[in-house]
Amino acid sequence: MTEAPLQILLLLAYLAIGLISVTFPIYALCVTYLKQEQSEYKQERKKRIANLKQTIDNLNKQLSGEPVDSARFKRIQAEIKDYRAERWRARLLYLTSTGAVLLPIAFLLVALALSCLGIYSYYEGIGIWVFQFIAGSCVFIGSAVFALCRTILAVEYAALRRARTVEFDVCYSTREETAEVKVRKKVELDIGFSPIEEDIENVTFHLFFPPEIEVKEGPENSRITVQPDWHEYAGFTMIAFNIDFMPRETYKATGVSVLPKKVGIYRIPVKAKAKGIYEYRTELTLEVVE
Repeated sequence: MTEAPLQILLLLAYLAIGLISVTFPIYALCVTYLKQEQSEYKQERKKRIANLKQTIDNLNKQLSGEPVDSARFKRIQAEIKDYRAERWRARLLYLTSTGAVLLPIAFLLVALALSCLGIYSYYEGIGIWVFQFIAGSCVFIGSAVFALCRTILAVEYAALRRARTVEFDVCYSTREETAEVKVRKKVELDIGFSPIEEDIENVTFHLFFPPEIEVKEGPENSRITVQPDWHEYAGFTMIAFNIDFMPRETYKATGVSVLPKKVGIYRIPVKAKAKGIYEYRTELTLEVVE
């Protein structure tokens, strides 16, 4: 037997050792983005599952009217299976110690062991085993390289993310999102704002009151303007104010004085904006009664 198989086995062994040595520096990069991506992944997964649930429900409705043996029935069933499987596809795994270190190192250790066994078989003259160990080592090294590439792509995706998602809890002083007020009676609305999971600096809130709710006074240093016809909330009165620092799970209350002019149930859109975060939107409800 020529020395070519031996050289290949030695090369595979050195390659496995070299790749093991780079997994830890790569994980050091992952840790920088792990917390941010974990939070983003939770938000994305929550939205995706809600969309998938609606899609699956719609497909199930279509399925109920189809004959079991029809081609369309089988196609819809396959779609439902794919959508359900989508819930468990995660990019986050490859930023964790499991995906970035343990998984590739496990593959590489197996590849290294197979290379060593191949070298032993070469010197023992068991030619058929040598080539099997070469093939096995190549497969496991390839699997490790694939896992490392997924990790690098996940780091790149996190590094290029222009902003992060931050959720806010917005409610009245009653801790409810709906308040009841009397028509044609001036009332002070106490509205609380709180970031749910992390501290936020220099955040601007916008409240949009419909024309049926006359705004008398806003928070200190706030701006009050009526939105033009081309705006998303045309005719609504906008109150904009800034909060320099908001600790997580700590409410910052603000008072808004309004005069309801018409009985009805009105939505009050709320926006939160800050540097480095995606715009957050929610709604409050104001029920005006006699």
